[in-house]
Amino acid sequence: MRGVSEFVLVLLFMIIVLFSITVLWLYYYGYFRHITFSGESPRLGEALSSCMKIDSASNNKIYLKNCGSGVVKSDKINVFIDEEPFEFTMSPNSISKGEIAEITIKNLLGISFGEHKIKITSPSGKTERYLKAVPHESCILALDFDEGSGDIAYDKSGYGNNGVLVNNPIWVNGKYGKALEFDEDGKWVDVPLEPPNQGTIECRYSPVGSSEVMQPSLH
Repeated sequence: MRGVSEFVLVLLFMIIVLFSITVLWLYYYGYFRHITFSGESPRLGEALSSCMKIDSASNNKIYLKNCGSGVVKSDKINVFIDEEPFEFTMSPNSISKGEIAEITIKNLLGISFGEHKIKITSPSGKTERYLKAVPHESCILALDFDEGSGDIAYDKSGYGNNGVLVNNPIWVNGKYGKALEFDEDGKWVDVPLEPPNQGTIECRYSPVGSSEVMQPSLH
């Protein structure tokens, strides 16, 4: 009887050791570390990467690098600019270690010139980077209407084509920074610039009630 008890104890000990080794092996190869916050448990070969890096950005595109093991999937990430979520598309829609994806931001209107925080999150990590929005090199007039007061809208293109506010349009808070509200006819911004023979003039605005709010930028 004593021999049987000792055998049972030895058997239990071996079971515990084997179980512990199995758990350590699974942890070492990342199975438990990559369980998502939503409770989903991806298959071992589809574990989510815990390392992402914003490589660069241009216009409305962000280039995201997978710097860890596992994969980065478009349906598992969220993109924020200055803490505001944006819709996006990602190509390719899944990247492995060392690969770079091109993220295209949808409906990116009115970002003012200067620094902005870009943040990308996933269930297993996040990456943040401050990037500066600047006028394109071909731009000869850029008014972001971020002054907030006064009767001058300063040109950020570097060409000095500052605008003069006519008949007191109202400074208001825009979607990003400040903006100008034209609450009635006969109000505008006068700029010392003839329409170009070739090129593009673009103006973005947001309707607010019966008035219009000028959003950055005019170029």
